[in-house]
Amino acid sequence: MKSGAVVALVVVLAVAACAREKAELSTGQARSALAGWLMNQSEAWVRSQAARVEQAKAVAGSDSNVTLEPWTCDLASHRFSAAFPMADDAVVRIRGELLLASNGAWIARGMPHGESPRKVAPQSSSTLVVISESTDLESVVGHQVELAGRVVDTEPPRVFGVSVDGADIPGDPRNRFVRLRGVIRKSVITEADVDANRRNPLGPAAMPGAGTYYRLEAVEVISIED
Repeated sequence: MKSGAVVALVVVLAVAACAREKAELSTGQARSALAGWLMNQSEAWVRSQAARVEQAKAVAGSDSNVTLEPWTCDLASHRFSAAFPMADDAVVRIRGELLLASNGAWIARGMPHGESPRKVAPQSSSTLVVISESTDLESVVGHQVELAGRVVDTEPPRVFGVSVDGADIPGDPRNRFVRLRGVIRKSVITEADVDANRRNPLGPAAMPGAGTYYRLEAVEVISIED
């Protein structure tokens, strides 16, 4: 192949990549991708949500948020989430993101790394663990905790090594001092997971490299300060 043809090919690929990055997500595309993902879940009650999404009236909220009751989709960040009250005041939270595949179709990826929805039961304040920079996070997995510190400007944002979802905190939490309560969850990503994601025929989903990660779920915002 001549050098001119190579340059032209590189330019075409670069333009195509740029177009994908700037692609806008519509309510209809979000609805279709979310319903398709729900239909493929193993738990019957989660699959039953697909019909509800397809029939739900789209209600526009502030900014780019659209509600397909009970699901909320942010058309700008491509994130979706829902919370389901269960018995004994417990809550099941499901969240994920909508990704543009290499074939131009929007697909949903939920409950990162193949996890199943978890029931988060409330715990009394006497069992609350206060997290500090020296806390062994492995020892508090599944525990109700309190995080009080400045949010590090990373993706995702973190406090003392614990990921906090910006969707759970009003405004942009980065570089702000927050006091949060919730449950610590752990995710382990192996090299095999990374390789499988890279070979995904629909295009790789956004995911970090191999390692152990901790995040805060069932988030309760106590305070936020600059």
